[in-house]
Amino acid sequence: MSSITLTVAIFSFISLHNILAAEALSLKNSAIWKTDGKTFETWICPLVCSLIEYCDDKILRLCQDIVLVKSEVAELLFPHVMVNLSSRRDMDVDLCQLISSQVQENILTKDNKLTKSIQVILDALNELRLCHVMERGTSSSSSKRENSKQYGRPSSYGSKSRSTPLKAKHQTITSSVVSVSTLSWEKVYWIPLDYLAVARSAITAGAYFTAVLYVEHWCEENFNSLTLGSPDFSHVEILPQHIEILLSAVTQINEPDSLYGIIQSHKKGKEGEKKYEVDLGRTAENRTVKEY
Repeated sequence: MSSITLTVAIFSFISLHNILAAEALSLKNSAIWKTDGKTFETWICPLVCSLIEYCDDKILRLCQDIVLVKSEVAELLFPHVMVNLSSRRDMDVDLCQLISSQVQENILTKDNKLTKSIQVILDALNELRLCHVMERGTSSSSSKRENSKQYGRPSSYGSKSRSTPLKAKHQTITSSVVSVSTLSWEKVYWIPLDYLAVARSAITAGAYFTAVLYVEHWCEENFNSLTLGSPDFSHVEILPQHIEILLSAVTQINEPDSLYGIIQSHKKGKEGEKKYEVDLGRTAENRTVKEY
């Protein structure tokens, strides 16, 4: 009886795998990305399994079966899967734009109640940014070392030292070839996203410092500097989205001085002071709640 049950379970598992593999041929299927009516396990496992179909890393592909049944493994591998996909160039489908649109339409929305799905996306974006920053730093360091050797070496040197620059040159070329996969990204996070949508979702997930980071990215992209834009001298009470999101994040962090600075830089005069007093009161309330 136990052997029959095991056989049925194996065939069921294989059938499920084949179905998911077929669906994975087109990640345009929004059902894979949607979180409505799903637990974290039923969301993350099929999604990561489908994404691995596009990976060329042998270790990740060997893990494809286990991610179907272990959400912990799927969550752990998700950032690495995204990094691997970002390096693929021999694909018929534009994974960058496809993943970007699906994430924005199904994950970074106000209707998404599966908070952990947001946290997973934030972790993956952070891993992608880390890869970009590290490769950019490695490329810069290699260039500096090469320039130093080129201009700092005497005109005559022995055959033993002659092999060193050739080796360094080979290493530099290799490094630049590897880093081109990230240095050619349009965005530091690989996939183009609305930074304010990411920041808003980060607040929902309780990642307030991350929300501030993405607001800063948005400001740099829109104002070409780390500023909040031109001061508003009008009497309009409605705040711009980036100011509103930033205030929400800073309020949760409990930074009254930052609140005052944001308000003063945006709203001049009595309106700004009044708004600051209201937000300061909310900050005090939040601090009291957290203390107990």
